Amino acid sequence: MRSEYLALVMVLFLSTLGCTRSADTTAGGPESKSREDEQSQTGPSKEISKPLENEGARSELWAAIPRGLQFNGLSAVEVSRSWEDRISKYLGNEKSYLVAANSRFHGALGFQSEEEQAKLIEQGFPMPEEWQAAKNMSDSELERLANGGDIKAQMFLIDRVSQQVAPILATRGFDQTPADRELYRQYVQANTAAGILVHSTRSPFAAYLQGILLSAGTLGNQVEPIAGSFRVARELGDARADRFQSLFFRQHPNLDAGAVLASYSAIKPGND
Repeated sequence: MRSEYLALVMVLFLSTLGCTRSADTTAGGPESKSREDEQSQTGPSKEISKPLENEGARSELWAAIPRGLQFNGLSAVEVSRSWEDRISKYLGNEKSYLVAANSRFHGALGFQSEEEQAKLIEQGFPMPEEWQAAKNMSDSELERLANGGDIKAQMFLIDRVSQQVAPILATRGFDQTPADRELYRQYVQANTAAGILVHSTRSPFAAYLQGILLSAGTLGNQVEPIAGSFRVARELGDARADRFQSLFFRQHPNLDAGAVLASYSAIKPGND
């Protein structure tokens, strides 16, 4: 058993259980300033396209988003037959970004029918329109929304932290440089926020999100937290999780069963 890995997971687990207040939102990492500088040169982020009721849009063309899960006020997204069909309407970098996001979540963003899309929306999975809108926002814009109680903004910020941490921990630990100390602080804060989101929303997507974050925060990006998140997601209502788990186990035949169990325990929401 990887003792150092388990120790890190349990420390983060205990820190999550100890939180009784709303999640602090995560700040951007070292790449935050460059992202904001780039956007200052290209102009403000694009607003989300929203259905126009006064133009006779038929309700069957739009899938409503529960009020508590709306990102930046977006109340509905386009109904699609599948994830692939929806992202086919994007071109170039926008489509590549969505493909990479779904791959990062091991296919969990995808859907194969309008009914499945509606279920994922109900469970808090961001749709392509929301991913694109978040991509075009700076960290400070997302933080403003998150501070105002936007759950999806909190999720997107956590995802950004995981992407910033993963390449560093893939080859080395955190150094004592100011940049690494700040990123470590953001990582711990993001993990706490992710745990609160799993508990408060009971969203399978939040479970997948925390599994990816925990994996990113281990030396060498150990994959056991991702494996543990599948079981949590299934218990939270994602019927596809068993299929994801079976495929993942085939791809990673040497998983540490004890570490998977520890990760499951760290991600699983407690009882109210």
